[in-house]
Amino acid sequence: LYQQLKKLGLLKAAFDTKEKEKMAAEEQFKNVWDSSKGALILTLDAEEIVAVNPAFAKLTGENPLLLPGRNIKELFTRPDFCEKELKIHGIETLRNLPQGISIETFFPWKSGILEMQLFSKLIQEDYRGKNLVLCAFRDISTEKAIENQLREAKEKAEEANRFKSSLLSNISHEIRTPLNGILGGTEHIMMNRGKDHELISQLDIILQSGERLLGTINSILDMAKIEANKMEIFYEEVELTEFITTLVTPLKTLAERKNIKITEHYPQDTIQGQTDKRFLEMILNNLLSNAIKYTDEGQIVLTVDSRNSTLFMEIQDTGIGMSPDYFEKIFQPFEQESTGHSRLYDGTGLGLNITKNLVNLLGGKIMIESEKNSGTTVKLQIPV
Repeated sequence: LYQQLKKLGLLKAAFDTKEKEKMAAEEQFKNVWDSSKGALILTLDAEEIVAVNPAFAKLTGENPLLLPGRNIKELFTRPDFCEKELKIHGIETLRNLPQGISIETFFPWKSGILEMQLFSKLIQEDYRGKNLVLCAFRDISTEKAIENQLREAKEKAEEANRFKSSLLSNISHEIRTPLNGILGGTEHIMMNRGKDHELISQLDIILQSGERLLGTINSILDMAKIEANKMEIFYEEVELTEFITTLVTPLKTLAERKNIKITEHYPQDTIQGQTDKRFLEMILNNLLSNAIKYTDEGQIVLTVDSRNSTLFMEIQDTGIGMSPDYFEKIFQPFEQESTGHSRLYDGTGLGLNITKNLVNLLGGKIMIESEKNSGTTVKLQIPV
């Protein structure tokens, strides 16, 4: 008898513990159910309402005490809404999707039409002979309105960007045309008044400044064309070794003024392929001009090779190199490592941005390796 009473006492204690745990779990569920901002309901076979939370009663404008026992379709202005729009939330579908199912649509509540997200999940089968289904409604009309506003803002920004590119293109053209006249006139006077050294010295300043301005305008015009998708590719058959040699020749003269030597290395005597000669010329000019600009002593080595219908070019210089911080934004427009009035080198910071875009248009790749005060190596791969 003593042993039986002892076991009964232990059993009662265990039962009381489980009962307390059950009551705690129910209390937690009730708190979540009542405080949830989402509208929650329990239904039988997604039709008859079993229970609703305060948020659902507020959504429908109904008395929460009068909702249990009613059919959910009574809450819509269109009786056929459940059969047509919510057909996918049927019991057979929910049985096959134990994780639940979600849709987004407009719900024609009697209290007003709202764009909402509905999540349904089968909670228990054979509950009062039917299936207990949890339905959670979330108002997404505000989110959708914000999405639409963001989409409209994005479209307006893109339109403004296109307008900016078109404006830059037109303005650049209008400035470049008279500037070419100024430069031509300056050169003509210098040729005819070669003995007037003082005048020639002053005109040379005008000529250099004008050429620098023309280069800036050309860079802006190229960038505007790229952004406006107006840079069309024209492929043609080219003997690349000969073409690149021709491009490098005038740049050698520019390098010699700084006592820098440009060395060319061609492992193959001839490289035949198809490419856009204008793009290739702009790419090579930008990269070699940069190498000359940022190299004060030493040399620049250009290596040109071809494998598997791909042109490989490598430009290695002994210049000032780049710091790791600047390296991350090297291809961004209008970026230079030295900025402000104390910057050491001229330029707009558009050269590498334009080069990167042109290489991309040709379906190629550009890779840059650099270390401060240890030179820079630029590697190009362009399909030909």
